[in-house]
Amino acid sequence: MCDRLRSIPWTRNLLAGLIAWASLGACAGLTACGAWNQNQRHAALQTSETAMTASHRFLLANGLTVLLLENHNRPLVTLDYWVRAGSADEPDHLNGISHFMEHMAFKGTDRYGPAEIDRMIESIGGVWNAATSRDYTHFYVNVASDHLTTAAEVLSQITQRAVIDSAEVDRERDVIIEEYRRKQDNPNALLYDCLLEAAYRAGPYKNSVLGTPETLRQIKAGDLLDYYHRHYGPANSLLVVAGAVTESELIPILEKTFGVDQRPWRPLLNKPTPAVFGYGVQRH
Repeated sequence: MCDRLRSIPWTRNLLAGLIAWASLGACAGLTACGAWNQNQRHAALQTSETAMTASHRFLLANGLTVLLLENHNRPLVTLDYWVRAGSADEPDHLNGISHFMEHMAFKGTDRYGPAEIDRMIESIGGVWNAATSRDYTHFYVNVASDHLTTAAEVLSQITQRAVIDSAEVDRERDVIIEEYRRKQDNPNALLYDCLLEAAYRAGPYKNSVLGTPETLRQIKAGDLLDYYHRHYGPANSLLVVAGAVTESELIPILEKTFGVDQRPWRPLLNKPTPAVFGYGVQRH
């Protein structure tokens, strides 16, 4: 992928120019905005302190860490489930499995079909999505606070009880490979992957979050299910809740939904693959 870019002489000059332009623009922006926004930042912080009545950190009985930030300015609530697993936790032959699993989590559970889950969220005016990076995968739901119980039920289902169907895996694999191909036509995304490929001579941070068509074709339903149950348990996850809900209202709902998960954390990589930098000097 990146060798193709390096073979075109003008792309090297373009990349150097983009880096210089971005650096100058960032410095100018920080200088100007730092003074211009000082009073605005102070006012915003005061407004935030007024709006945020309390913050809490607690553990459910199964070990899941929960962070709650109360904000009663609007009757809304967000639940965001963070899994400490991303492409940096993948063996090379399964590169892309974290992002693949993100897709499969939306394909139904043992209680709800995929269309049923979508209807549950859309019928209450909610929004939900997910994202995968090198160090995490997260799933979030935004709803009116009256529908907190429904949001917790849906989010706990997809992070605990996803069904991995082989036929659905084959269909979704084609979707992700197409996503990979579209990325090759996105200069920003492509150059970022090339930057990391050059920055690291070895280690998982060198690999793309999406994987490659070759590794994606190797990933089977059994691999996804094993990865899911190894990494998505409460000991390796964090639930962030923000909005118009109190701790006393929240805990009973979470105990009935997220609190039933007893899966232990069993990482695929027992020891992280060391990152070896390609250029420069590493300073500690």
